[in-house]
Amino acid sequence: MFEQRAPVIRAIASPRAKGWFVLLVFSLLVAGCVTIGSKYKDVALADSRNAMVLIYRPSPPKDIFLSQAYEYTHAPNIYHEDSKLTGLNINAYTYTEIEPGPTTFSAREKLTGMTMVKLELDASPGQFYYLRYDFDFMAVDVAYEFKIIPDELALQEIRKTRYTAASR
Repeated sequence: MFEQRAPVIRAIASPRAKGWFVLLVFSLLVAGCVTIGSKYKDVALADSRNAMVLIYRPSPPKDIFLSQAYEYTHAPNIYHEDSKLTGLNINAYTYTEIEPGPTTFSAREKLTGMTMVKLELDASPGQFYYLRYDFDFMAVDVAYEFKIIPDELALQEIRKTRYTAASR
């Protein structure tokens, strides 16, 4: 005779509640892109016949809001040759010890696997290489790049990042 209905939750209908709900959802989405590893610690070669490559991604410029919004939602996968190292979030770094000789690093789009940028490196034994992943939102065409950064500048920038483990 009487149908039982589920209680209607009306709290989400108020504009204030909608605002808080949107803020909560946005915060959860962004939290997935934030790096929470340990602060930078110096790394050493396990074998002095190899080379060390540190790849990092600093914060985008604070004065470019659109760049920040895109950067926080976009974390490329970093590859050495055809092996995935990790997804690289903002304020993150990872490292890998490699054999000397010619080698390739790339950043690929997470969803499509499309290569966004590639860097060829001729690694020397005992050397450290600092690769900074950059994104230029203001370029006419979206510009991604790896830059080999001098040790002194790289160490200043990388100390502000947090570790993301390589998956190998």
